[in-house]
Amino acid sequence: HGGINQLGGLFVNGRPLPDVVRQQIVALNQQGIRPCDISRQLKVSHGCVSKILGRFLFIYLFI
Repeated sequence: HGGINQLGGLFVNGRPLPDVVRQQIVALNQQGIRPCDISRQLKVSHGCVSKILGRFLFIYLFI
């Protein structure tokens, strides 16, 4: 089931974040915006932002 997270963003349990949102997270981070600010701006949990950035950096640096 879906719902609204603490930041007011919509989510569906068990469904991955849309690619568009993932790309926005990475783009904002590359502009120097802090993960906590990205989280608030996109209404995505800080943990989710951190996880996506961690995966992106791993792929970018090691592949």
